[in-house]
Amino acid sequence: MVGANIYVSGDYRTLDCVENDMKDMKRIFTENFNAEVNEFIGKEVVSSKIENSLTDFFKKCESNDTLILYWTGHGDVINSKGYLITYNSTSGPLKDKVSMEYLNELIKFSDAKSILVIVDCCHSGLLARNSGNAPEMISKELEIGGKGRVIITSSNEESAYSLKDESNGVFTFYLRSELEEFIESGDNQIDVCNLYSSIVSQMEKDSYFKQIPCLKTSIEGRFTLKLKEVKSLDKTSIFNPSLIARGSRRLLDKLNNISKKSFLDREHYIKVIQDYSNTDCPAGNVKNISKHLLKEDVYYLQIEWFEWIEKTKLHLFNGSYMMKLTREEAEIANEMINAKKLTVYINYKTDIENVIVKRIALFIEKKEIELIGIYSRNSFIELPSENDNKFYWAEFCSDKNYLVILDEKLIITKWDWDTLTKVISHQLILGKEQIQNVQYCCNNDTFLILTESDSCFSVYLYYLQKNETAQIIQSHKKIRTFYSKSGNYFVSYDTKQAEFISLNKKTSNKKFNFKKPWFNRDFPIIDEDGENIIIYNYDKIDIFNQEFNSIERRNVFFTSLKSIINRDLFVGYGQETYNLYKYYMEKYEVVRKSTKIRYEGNTFFKNLFVIEISYSTILLRNVATGTWEAFKLNEPVYYVTINDNEDCILALTETGKILIWK
Repeated sequence: MVGANIYVSGDYRTLDCVENDMKDMKRIFTENFNAEVNEFIGKEVVSSKIENSLTDFFKKCESNDTLILYWTGHGDVINSKGYLITYNSTSGPLKDKVSMEYLNELIKFSDAKSILVIVDCCHSGLLARNSGNAPEMISKELEIGGKGRVIITSSNEESAYSLKDESNGVFTFYLRSELEEFIESGDNQIDVCNLYSSIVSQMEKDSYFKQIPCLKTSIEGRFTLKLKEVKSLDKTSIFNPSLIARGSRRLLDKLNNISKKSFLDREHYIKVIQDYSNTDCPAGNVKNISKHLLKEDVYYLQIEWFEWIEKTKLHLFNGSYMMKLTREEAEIANEMINAKKLTVYINYKTDIENVIVKRIALFIEKKEIELIGIYSRNSFIELPSENDNKFYWAEFCSDKNYLVILDEKLIITKWDWDTLTKVISHQLILGKEQIQNVQYCCNNDTFLILTESDSCFSVYLYYLQKNETAQIIQSHKKIRTFYSKSGNYFVSYDTKQAEFISLNKKTSNKKFNFKKPWFNRDFPIIDEDGENIIIYNYDKIDIFNQEFNSIERRNVFFTSLKSIINRDLFVGYGQETYNLYKYYMEKYEVVRKSTKIRYEGNTFFKNLFVIEISYSTILLRNVATGTWEAFKLNEPVYYVTINDNEDCILALTETGKILIWK
């Protein structure tokens, strides 16, 4: 292997891609063939040293040997004769270069049974200008004598190029990709002529540069390269490469190569990848699987995306992706992660401006598992408003496909989420009071509305179907309210007292006095988990049943409690992290930490999610998994929430727009 990448003379430019070319080809030959590799690169590629080494290589061999010469670097043409350029070459004298004619003589008179010569030369300007006899002379010099001789060159009349990012030579990139694809096919040998045909086919289809490789052969029968003998794999084993969709590596290389083409803007990039629409494309490796803390048989995936999908912008950073698996399937999936055999596949369609996700899935033991997380949030839906009416408040219905909205004219509207059509709409009638808070219960289509007027706080219950409003309580103290998901009760509370108020008249109202007033925030935190009502105040957690009776008190002190998931699971934050606390052995311990982003802005909490807003950027973070997604808008954001199924996000902007990601 010879890699000429640097030169003493300024007549030839440095080739940054050569080092990667050499590493890739050396890896392939040492890992997959019973080959002894002798490598020369950089300052080692001196003409006299290389000529001596080539002489030994071709002459001091056994009759059953297969010799492979791989050369990457510059080529030149002087007086209609071809030369391979070395570290000490100059453009003037003919010395200090390796003559194609000399190389041809070595090949012709070698005793080796089979010889394969691969030349990937990025020709200098002299070769590109001499488009008449020069290329023909080179090909004539590479005549082949004897049996089993194959020479593959990276181009004919054209110059040979490197990729835009100089990561590989164009020809070597396709050579490597096709070799790896043949190796993965499971055959124990590679037909070199088939390999060449595959390289040409892919370069003609994918390459921006008009570069066509050339093949010269003198062989009897097939010319094949035998692979190392490897231990056969059990067809049902999770380590079986056949679990990865056939042709995935080749397809991945194609897509990654397209993404490297910096000269393609987004519109033309989408045009190029249209050939792969409606195809299962490898999109990324699964790095981690963690169980959802609240939902049975639901797991989160963390995905390391491949280059092509990064450019397509189909994903949003490394967000939370969910899938439904049995415990056994999850264990197998984790083993496959360790074996580096678990890949995410994506199926999409394109138009002139967009890439639209149709499906995203895993294949586990040949079984397709469709991901149910939010994986197509590359674009949002803006909810239409009438007469530029601004929206004031919005919320998801917790267990049904509805969206409820209040606009600046106090019109409450219920939308069908699947069709984004209005289901019902009514005018809310209030006096001159200002609305402080709105809470919705989809169980009975009612709204709990807290208002303030002349230092008087009022609580109203509004029935959407009846279009009726009933005042429930008034207070001259500053209060907050918590409305139950069942709609059977609500809690009115201040810093000293909580009052449980029944709405179904089956349970008596009750009051609960806090032992200590809240000292470092305006109000305590109240939530429910279906069976219990949970109140955290100062250094106590009080747990109540549905009859408002206290059933347990826990002594605990948090300075940073933000969200109650259930009686045993809380979300808070420290100086540098968001923390997930779990109750164990009569104390709360941190079970997960998620690094905070340092910027000023509003923060909202919904179940296991922390939603941070900084002007026009939304950061959605899952504390349980540490995964996050970011959304960049063109205007300031006021409020953000996520639905209970964790597959839809709603943002209310400061200009009164509602934006939704499904």
